[in-house]
Amino acid sequence: QGGGWPSQERNGVPLLVSVPYRLLTSSFNRAKNVQQKLKQYEEQLKIALTNVGDNYWEHNFETGKTFFSTPDNTMLGFVIDEEMEIAKLWWERVHPDDKNQIIENDEKYKRGEIEQHTLEYRIVHSDDTEHWVLDRGVVIEKDITGKPLKIIGTHIDITSQKNLEIELIREKEKAEASTRSKEIFLANMSHEIRTPMNAIVGMGNQLAKTELSGQQKFYHQTINTAADNLLVIINDILDLSKIEAGKLNVEKIGFEPGKVIANAMQVLMHKAEEKGLKLTNSFCDKRISPVLIGDPYRLNQVLLNLISNAVKFTERGFVDVTCEVIHESDDSQIIQGKVIDSGIGMEKEFVQKLFDKFSQEYESVSRKYGGTGLGMSICKQLIGLMGGTIEVISEKGKGTTMTFRIGFKKGTIANLPVQVKEKITGNFLKGKIILVADDNEMNRLVASTILANYGARIIEASNGEEALVVMGKNHIDLILMDIQMPVLNGYDATRIIRESNKTIPIIALTANAVKGESENCISAGMNDYITKPFKEEVFLNIIAHWLKQENGIKAKPNDDENVEVPLYDLSTLHTISKGDTSFVNKMVDIFCSQTPLMIQQMKEAYRKNNLEETGAIAHKIKPSIDNLKINSIQQVIRSIENAGKKQTMAGDILTQIQLIEDVINKTIKKLRQEFPE
Repeated sequence: QGGGWPSQERNGVPLLVSVPYRLLTSSFNRAKNVQQKLKQYEEQLKIALTNVGDNYWEHNFETGKTFFSTPDNTMLGFVIDEEMEIAKLWWERVHPDDKNQIIENDEKYKRGEIEQHTLEYRIVHSDDTEHWVLDRGVVIEKDITGKPLKIIGTHIDITSQKNLEIELIREKEKAEASTRSKEIFLANMSHEIRTPMNAIVGMGNQLAKTELSGQQKFYHQTINTAADNLLVIINDILDLSKIEAGKLNVEKIGFEPGKVIANAMQVLMHKAEEKGLKLTNSFCDKRISPVLIGDPYRLNQVLLNLISNAVKFTERGFVDVTCEVIHESDDSQIIQGKVIDSGIGMEKEFVQKLFDKFSQEYESVSRKYGGTGLGMSICKQLIGLMGGTIEVISEKGKGTTMTFRIGFKKGTIANLPVQVKEKITGNFLKGKIILVADDNEMNRLVASTILANYGARIIEASNGEEALVVMGKNHIDLILMDIQMPVLNGYDATRIIRESNKTIPIIALTANAVKGESENCISAGMNDYITKPFKEEVFLNIIAHWLKQENGIKAKPNDDENVEVPLYDLSTLHTISKGDTSFVNKMVDIFCSQTPLMIQQMKEAYRKNNLEETGAIAHKIKPSIDNLKINSIQQVIRSIENAGKKQTMAGDILTQIQLIEDVINKTIKKLRQEFPE
C-alpha cells in the first residue's frame, strides 16, 4: 500500500502477495526450462560423445561411481554382462606404469584445478596385448564452490596411431644412432690415416733440411705429392660428412679473387705440364672488384677440384679458366667462373648424375683415373653454401665446360686479413722440458725431432698413465697430449693433472679433425689444439705462445710465403652498417673503450673465485669478439663462459683470460691506428 503491492481480498483477508506469487511461478517455470535444456544438452552431448569415441563414460564425484556405455568393450577383450562392474574391470586392466597419471588427474579435478583433460595410457587386453587409449573428459556439473560434481568423456582406441608413432621414434633413434656411428667412424678413420701421415709429412720435412742429391729431391717431392693427395681424399670425406650434418660453415672475410685463381692454377700447373696440357686463364674480367667478401678457402677448394678434374680427364689439348662479372650493384657482384677442357667428355646420361656422391661414369674410368667420386658432389654443395649455382655442359670425346656463379659483397683493402710470415730462430726452446704423450712411436719421433732441433729436452710417454708418472718425477714446462691412448686417454689424463696443476700448458695433439674436437679438448682442461699432420711453423708457434717464447719468433710482413693470421675482420660490421661508416667507427670506439674494463672485471671476479660472475662477464664480451671476428680467442671466451655456467674449472682460466687480454690489447692498438680518435 501507499505505492506498495496492489491490495485484493478473499473472505475479508487482504491478498498482498498475489503478484509476487505470479512472479515466483514465472521464475520457477524459467528455471525448469533451463534445467530441461541442460538435460537435453547433456543427452545430446552423450549421444555425440558416444558416436565419436569407442566408449562413452561419465563419473559422479558425489557417489564415486563411473558409468560405461559400451556393453562389450573390445579394448578390454572381455565379454561384458549387465552385472559386471566395467569401471572396476577397466581400472584393473590399466597398465601399472600408467595408473599414477590417472590418479593425479583425478585429484586435480577434486581440488577444482582443472575442468577438462586429455590423457594417453595403456590398457592390458584379455590376451595380454597392450592397447593405447585416448581418454578425454569435461566437467558438466559443479557445486556452488566451483568443484566438479560430474564429468563425462570418451575412450578412443589409438593403438594403431601410437604404434606408428613409436615406430617413427624408433626409426629416428636408429637414424641418430647411425649418424653418431658415422661420426665415430669418420673420427677413427681420420685418426688412423692422419697418424701415419703425420710421420710421413713430418719426417719428410726433416729430410728436406738435409743435403739431398737431385734424384733424392725428386723422390722427396714425389712422397710429398702422394701425401697431399691422400690428405685430399680424407678431407673430402670429412667435408662431405660436415656438409650433410649442417656443420660446415663458410667464412665472410676479405680476399683478392685474382690471387685465389692464380694460386689454384699454380698448384696444378706442374701436373698439367707433365701431361703436355696448356693450362691458361684466357679471360679475367677487369671489372671484378680487387677485394671481395667471402670464403677464399672454399672458393680455392672449388677451383682446385674443378681444374684438377679437368686436368685428370684431359689427355691432350688444353684446360682454360675464365671469370667475369655477370651482374653488379653498388655493393656486390655476381661472378661467373668457367673451367673448359678438351678432355674425354661425358655421355648425356651421366651428366645428370655427375653431382651424385661416389659417382663415376664407368668402372674403367675409376680404374684408369682414380678418385673417390666425391669431388663434384662436394663442389656443388660448397657452391650452394656460398649461395651460388653450378652447371655442366659436356659431350663425349669433345670436352667439358663447368660453369659456376657466386655472389660476393665488394670489399676494400681494410677487409683483407693481416699477412705475416714467422721466422723461427735457432734455440728458442733451449732449457725447456717438454713431455710428449702419444701411443704412436712415429708421432713421438716426429714431435721430438722437431722440438729437439730448437733446443728442447724431450721426455716421452706412451699413454696417459705413463704421463702422470713422468709428471710426478720431473719438472715439465709443457705437455703435448694425444687424445686416443690406451690405459688412460688424453682427456682423462688432463683432468687428473688439472686437479693438482692448474698452470702447466697442455696442448692436444690429435688426428681427429672432426667438428667439436677442439671444444672437447678445451672443456677437458687443455689450453690448445693441434691437428695431425701439422705444419711445423704452426706447431712451433703454438708451443712458443704457451711457453711465452714469442720473442724467438720474429714476424716479417709481406713475404711471398705468407701465413695468413688475421687479427680481426670488420666485414660483419660493414655488412650490418650498409655503408654507414659512422656506425662502424662508433662500434670500434665502444669496443676499444669498454672491453679492457670488462676484462679487468673478469680477472677480478676470477680472483674472488666467483666463476659465475666470471662467465657472465665473458658472455658480455663474446658478442664484441664475434662482431670483430677475432677468431683466435672466440673459443677461449666461450670456454670461460661455459665454465661459469657449469661452475666448473675449464683449464687454466687465468691463463685464458691473460691470452684474451693480450689479443684484445693488440687488436685495440691496431684499431686505433686504423680509426684514429
